[in-house]
Amino acid sequence: MKKHLMIIAMAGLVCLAWGCKKENGKKIIADFSGGCEAVDMGLSVKWASYNVGAKNEDDSGIYVAFGEAYEKAFYGWSKEGEYKWGVYDMEDPVRGMTKYNITSDLLSTLQSRDDAATVNWGSKWRMPTVDEVRELFDKEKCTCKWDAARKGCVVTSLITGNSIFLPASGYRFGEELVESYDYGVYWASSVCKGNVHYAYIIKLSRDYQGYDNLRRLSGCSVRAVTQY
Repeated sequence: MKKHLMIIAMAGLVCLAWGCKKENGKKIIADFSGGCEAVDMGLSVKWASYNVGAKNEDDSGIYVAFGEAYEKAFYGWSKEGEYKWGVYDMEDPVRGMTKYNITSDLLSTLQSRDDAATVNWGSKWRMPTVDEVRELFDKEKCTCKWDAARKGCVVTSLITGNSIFLPASGYRFGEELVESYDYGVYWASSVCKGNVHYAYIIKLSRDYQGYDNLRRLSGCSVRAVTQY
């Protein structure tokens, strides 16, 4: 009996040491970023060296809908897709969004519990705001060059000389992976003020590098940021 209690106590100490916690029914580990580096670009935040869920910087990682933390087989309005924060209401699209509606709940930025970077990697990490995305593509601070061989974009800081690679992973809609190798599409944590069915994204291609917007139910990659 004493031996059994000792094992339980030791397990508890290990859990405390690693920062174990339960979220959405799944056990995760605080800062479980798999050795990902926080790259100092000389900006207001540091950028992760690869995507959430990725094994290396060329890997796409996970695809999630805006405000959701985990991958799924279908991304759409139907029950099969079951977007967590709304349905499409043709008569009143704003009314269809049950969270991050701006007009009703005044939420324009993802809360930590709905941020895929925070949920999967821990409290040190989060998704970038649209202002932080703008900063990354400020031509006075960073250069952005398409790498045709690697199928993605290299962003290099003019301040520190450090760089990150953003693979062109495309995005998911319905059951399909769309525009893979042609576009890199990454969520920001900010809802579009003009249409709450959309949220801001990083959008990368051979001809364009910057930010845009996309329907929230779409499945996009996630590149995390941190202030540590």
